Parts: sequence; structure tokens; C-alpha cells
Amino acid sequence: MKKFIFISLVTLLTAAVCACSDDDEPINPIQLPESAQTFLAQYFSGYEVKRVEKEGKHGDTEYKVTFTNGYEVEFDAIGEWTDVDAPDGRTIPDGIAPAVISEYVVNYFPNDGINEISRDYRGYEVDLVSGVDLTFAPDGTLIEID
Repeated sequence: MKKFIFISLVTLLTAAVCACSDDDEPINPIQLPESAQTFLAQYFSGYEVKRVEKEGKHGDTEYKVTFTNGYEVEFDAIGEWTDVDAPDGRTIPDGIAPAVISEYVVNYFPNDGINEISRDYRGYEVDLVSGVDLTFAPDGTLIEID
């Protein structure tokens, strides 16, 4: 009976762990949507890819590309970037942030740079190397400084 209870408990725990685990699936970079591959070729050529993960299914699919030097890029299901993150103290490549946002940072934070930028339907969240957080509307209008 003890053996049965032990096996049942192990089976139950295994099922619970599997049910709660994330569904990240390692993939080959050539399996990324074409627009994601183009983005990476434009801004991250010469960077060595450490890992590419696909998460979710169908319309909820997201991709995450991690480079050996610490940069990370996330894409939505159609391959549009949603987040670009540089290692601490470093900046994202020029040209990724919309021009109006880049100009704002250059004009008001000339000794700083963009460490991370995220976008969604509400706009852009920008983290500067100094730790200042900026929020912009989809059109690039500044909403908040934190």
C-alpha cells in the first residue's frame, strides 16, 4: 500500500510540474517569422545567437532571441519586435526606437542612452541606462517620466 501511495504521489507531482511548466520551445533562428529575421539581420548582424525560444501557440505565439553578449529581443506572432533589451550599462542599437523617441532622449538626456524599449498598443516604455523610465504614446508623445 505504501508503494502504491508513493507511486501515486510521484505521478501526481510529475503531472502538476508538467502542467505548470512554461511552454517555451527552443527553435532554430530560421524558424522565426521573416520580418523577425530581417530585423535581426539589420540590427544584430555579427551578434552570436545563444538561444531562440517559441512560446505559445497560434495567435498567442511569441519569440525570444537571446544573444551570447546579453542582448535580448522579443517578437510577436507575426515577427514584429515587442521588446529590445541591452545588458546593464549598454544601449540598444541605433535605429530601433522611433526617431521622435530617440530625438527626445538625445535632447533631454544627452549623456544617456536607451537600455530597453518595449512596445504594445498603448505605446512605448523606455528604460534609460541611468535608470530613468519614460512612457510614450504610440505617436511618440511623452506621457510620463519616472
